[in-house]
Amino acid sequence: MADEVKTPEVETKKADEKATEKASESPVTKDWEAEYKKLVAENEKLKKANTNASKDASEWKAKYRETQDSATREKEERDEELARILEENTALKKAQTLATHKAGWLSLGFNDELAADAATASVNGDFTALMATMKKFLTVHDKEINAANIRSMPAPVSGGGYQGITQEQFDNMSYREMAQLYTEQPEVFAKFTGKS
Repeated sequence: MADEVKTPEVETKKADEKATEKASESPVTKDWEAEYKKLVAENEKLKKANTNASKDASEWKAKYRETQDSATREKEERDEELARILEENTALKKAQTLATHKAGWLSLGFNDELAADAATASVNGDFTALMATMKKFLTVHDKEINAANIRSMPAPVSGGGYQGITQEQFDNMSYREMAQLYTEQPEVFAKFTGKS
């Protein structure tokens, strides 16, 4: 090895090898490796203990069920059945209450969707949602009323008159329409009211 030439690369390689050897011999590295192995072994022990505990618990529960007298077992079964029935009863009462409230909202003129929303909000005690639903209803209702009023308004006769209206049409006129009829055609107004 006398012929070996010393170059910076060779020197760096040798220094790295020495550092790796020292690091693997370092007590800190050995401690970490030992600690890791110890933790892995302890983790395995805990997994086995957990599995055994679950198995023991189910065995004890089975033994407990076997040792119970029939009266105690029947009482527990009745209690479980009662809890199930109470839960079902609560759900049915809520559904019945919703249906009753929805029917009430439908009778007030709400459409099916708005009635369902209003019923849900009223049953749940959600005042904000109830007011929002009522606002939607009033908007739709007002539009329907205005459309109905426009459809029922008598068409003016050529020349702007109301000559061909019926008593029913007159009765459904708004105050503004009646005032216009009174000023434009007092004889037609007098015909329906008996006043001039």
